[in-house]
Amino acid sequence: MKNIFSCPIDGSRVDPDTLICEKEHKFYKVNGYYDFVLKDVKVDDVLEKVAPLYENLWAPIGMFLTSHMTYGSIMREISDFVSGEVVVDVGTGPGRLFDFVKCSTCVGVDLSTKFLLMLVNKRKNVIAVKGNALGLPIANEVADGVSSSFVLHM
Repeated sequence: MKNIFSCPIDGSRVDPDTLICEKEHKFYKVNGYYDFVLKDVKVDDVLEKVAPLYENLWAPIGMFLTSHMTYGSIMREISDFVSGEVVVDVGTGPGRLFDFVKCSTCVGVDLSTKFLLMLVNKRKNVIAVKGNALGLPIANEVADGVSSSFVLHM
């Protein structure tokens, strides 16, 4: 795998095989996703409750009511701007954007374990990362496209 990770604590490179950074901070791969948070973080209760309904019901209805566009058409438009060899979607949720984005290395970052597990199970081509947008575990200058859509919608 391409070395895309950086330590969210000190910014140093993280070895993709050992998941240890240059300053010896250790991270893990758990249930198919890379964990760069290492603790339970409070995430939005509403989104956690609707996670099983998010992709097929909650988001499509919400998008249509607020924008008069379908969820898929919005994702398609976003993908026109962020496709590339390495694409990172911050606040990816279940990773729906990756159904439309063209990328060789697709990285979805989210704080929600529920959404990351959905991402891992549904989109096998996406590298799922538990990370905080305030300290992304992604190395500088590795992404050709970056998206953070619908993160501030609640």
